[in-house]
Amino acid sequence: MAVENSNFEPILYSFPIQAIKKDSINNNVVIDVTDFFSKDVPSIGFPKRSRTRYKATRLDEKRSYIDTLRSYPLNIESRHVKTYLASSPPSNSSTGSISLEMSNSMILLPKEPMKRRYFDQRVGWFARGQQDYGLDAQETKTVRYLDRWRLEVKDEDIAKFKAGELVEPKKQIVYYIDPATPQQWRKYIKQGIEDWQVAFEAAGFKNAIIAADAPTKEEDPDWSPEDVRYSVVRYLASPIPNANGPHVSDPRSGEILESDINWYHNVMTLLRNWFFVQTAAINPDAQSTEFDEAVMGRLIRFVSSHEVGHTLGLPHNMGSSIAYNVEDLRDPEFTKKFGTAPSIMDYARFNYIAQPGDGDVA
Repeated sequence: MAVENSNFEPILYSFPIQAIKKDSINNNVVIDVTDFFSKDVPSIGFPKRSRTRYKATRLDEKRSYIDTLRSYPLNIESRHVKTYLASSPPSNSSTGSISLEMSNSMILLPKEPMKRRYFDQRVGWFARGQQDYGLDAQETKTVRYLDRWRLEVKDEDIAKFKAGELVEPKKQIVYYIDPATPQQWRKYIKQGIEDWQVAFEAAGFKNAIIAADAPTKEEDPDWSPEDVRYSVVRYLASPIPNANGPHVSDPRSGEILESDINWYHNVMTLLRNWFFVQTAAINPDAQSTEFDEAVMGRLIRFVSSHEVGHTLGLPHNMGSSIAYNVEDLRDPEFTKKFGTAPSIMDYARFNYIAQPGDGDVA
């Protein structure tokens, strides 16, 4: 109560009440959220830095509207279009405006927060912090705890787990592949996801993380990638040469609730350029502007695994590659066994150290 009484949260918006249903347990209120999503509310709208960049002044309400508003068992998703007057828009400058499609999510948190695991600065991990006024200390302390998935042993498997036998968790981590993903690359993305199974086996779980095709409309007409119950590798038909792996976590505990990996089509352009520039001097597979499917598939698998690592809570580990010296990276036996870096979260993806005559070290 002391913390609550000493802090006051801002009021984002006030809503007109349309109806009230009273009963013996609680009161249910119906509110109109139209203006909340269609008007200019800074906390859910165009970020200030972007307004400054494009010199946006005000919202044009006549060219702004709610596109969709969908409700799922654990989340509400709104998609709305907003048009701002702007003197320096990124394109179509003659219009003097910029139109944006924006999405906002409201997610219901678990009734019981997961037990926290506290952060240790010796281990790189995505973590969140909180001021703790209840500690037996002479000043307030910031406690930090990890973002991680809730993997729990089934009650009937506890004895097996304690005996060292691999068991499946109560709830697996499942990544669905966007149906829009080109068919020829799906298996490589799946392989990158399930490459993490060996890490969970070291923690006592088998099949803890799996990849699956998204169900068809006939198989599950209600399935949607916007449903927070499903983590999805989203295929984006975009020239952006990138991929990224964000996640959504419970601020009370750090429990990762879901993740949507963004897989841009032109990540293959980035991979081709890196592989060509870094290894073509010694690697025949890279000596072309168009790679064999198996070669590109191997590169896709690598990036898939890297992005999944982010969604599991791991940040970049650029320092891992310092563990290997130049002689190691020029030794075919070493690189076949250990690769080019100790961590998939490093960017030392290809062997640019190797020289002609070193053999099959790429």
